[in-house]
Formats: sequence, structure tokens, C-alpha cells
Amino acid sequence: MMRKKIELEGPDDVGDLTLLDLQMWWKDLDFANKLPFARDRVVECYFWMMGVCFEPQYSFARSLLTKVITLASIMDDIYDVYGTLEELVLFTDAIERWEMKALDQLPAYMKLFYQALLDVYNEIDDEMAKEGKLYATEYAKSALKKLANAYFNEAKWFHRGYTPTMDEYMSVALNSSGYKMLATTSFVGMAELATKEAFEWVSSDPLIVQAAAVIARLMDDMVSHKIANQDTDPMFGLWIGVLNQDTDLLDLQLDE
Repeated sequence: MMRKKIELEGPDDVGDLTLLDLQMWWKDLDFANKLPFARDRVVECYFWMMGVCFEPQYSFARSLLTKVITLASIMDDIYDVYGTLEELVLFTDAIERWEMKALDQLPAYMKLFYQALLDVYNEIDDEMAKEGKLYATEYAKSALKKLANAYFNEAKWFHRGYTPTMDEYMSVALNSSGYKMLATTSFVGMAELATKEAFEWVSSDPLIVQAAAVIARLMDDMVSHKIANQDTDPMFGLWIGVLNQDTDLLDLQLDE
């Protein structure tokens, strides 16, 4: 009803309809009830993605990026907060396999998320097929798989009580920040900019992506350090352990 009202009156910005569609998508998933541990960040993520591609012609790119980063946030919650190590082994394997058959091996709550993930990337696939750019979906999937593996590595450290060195941590954390995944996926839906050469370049981990990932990772960790605690964030203890080991190296990373 609200969408029809906006269409009749004329939206002030194409973003009005995009955000409304995203809210309807989120409501239909019903994760607030089915996955109560998951953070509700769809509006926040949409405004974040407005900073990535704000031009009106990139409404599809904004929509898919919002869905992907929202699901990535929930995936982070599954790895950090909710999943057992045994469940996370199955979950990571399912993401790596990327097929409907993998649903059978997952617990009920993971099935809900995994189905939503497949649906979003199928939506991307359908759109890219119209443009003759199916390769774009493959690059996006690959980036998401790398993110899942990074989350899994951090979860294994936590569950096994292992405190990595700063070097070990950063080698994983630069992927778990989500920045590299976002950088790759941001090219999907960018029309003529979404060439295979562009995906090859961003997937090669160029220096500018590495540098941005370092900034994003450390800024996120420093904010988490200020607001989190062991009771609300199980990964907090891991980060404190890394920080206590290598404060000098952290200063060096920030200086660079």
C-alpha cells in the first residue's frame, strides 16, 4: 500500500522506492522473529551503500549491495555469536559448495539464512544474465566465500582459545572486515563499468584495496574495543589478546 502511494504521488528520490522495497524484503524474511540474534541493519546498510553509488541509475546496485552487506552482517553474527564450531564447519562447507543440496546438512536456523543468501545471488544472476555479464556473479560469490572463510578462521581461534599474533590476525582480519568483499561486489550492477577486466583488477587485491581494508579493519576494531565487552561480544577477548601482544605493531599499521 505504501509503495503504491509513493508511486502515485511521485517519490522525491528514486531511493524512496528502493528503500521501501528493501524494507519489504527484510519484513518478508522475518529474521527478527526467526533469527532473533541477528542485527536489524537494513536501513543503516542502505544509507551506507548510498555513499558507494548514489547516482539514480545505480538503484539496482544500491539494492543488491544493501542486501549483500545486510546478509554479511547476519553471517558475522552466526560465526561470532550463535553458531557452535561443529555447526560452523557445516555452514562454511555449504557456502563453499553453493548449492541447494547443502541445505540438508544445516541446522534449521542456518537453513533460513542460507536460502536467503542463495535467493539474493540468484537475483543478481538473473540481472547479470540480461546484461550478458554472468561472470560478475561468480566474482561476487567468490568474494563472499572468502569472507565466510575469514569469519570461520576467527571463530576457530575463539573456540579453541588461541590468541593469534598481530600478523596472523591481520592476514585474516583484512578479509573479515568485509571491505574486500564489498569492493568486489560494488562493481555488480554498475553497467558499463562492470567489465571482466574491472573484476579481475579488484579481485587481484590491488594496493588501494589493501590500504582501504587496513583502515576499515583497524577503525572497526578500535570502535569495538571502546563499546564491546566479553559478555556481549565473544570475539572481544580475542581482539584484546591480539592488542596486548602487539601494541607496537598496531601503531605501525596505523602509521602506515
